[in-house]
Amino acid sequence: MLDDLKPYVHGIQITAHHSYPSSTYPSETFMRVHLDEKWSDALCRFPESGMGYQRVNVLLRDGRAVRNVLVFNADEMEWPDERPIRSEDITAMTPSDD
Repeated sequence: MLDDLKPYVHGIQITAHHSYPSSTYPSETFMRVHLDEKWSDALCRFPESGMGYQRVNVLLRDGRAVRNVLVFNADEMEWPDERPIRSEDITAMTPSDD
């Protein structure tokens, strides 16, 4: 498996390792949502849950609230709901304490 993760750049071998956590949601359906700059800026002020990711609570315009959502590098959210959303649908985001 690691052989698939070894890109070569100008003849130098670089080993990549995926160390992000697995989601805590039972569903296998996830949607990646690119976050607007407004949310990326806010996330940069939140603490990291681990290297390169954060767990946040999200409130949507339609009233749905989802806890413990993964965000990678403060700009891409792993949305655990089968109903699609856009960054514009988010009304609030707070650090998760789970």
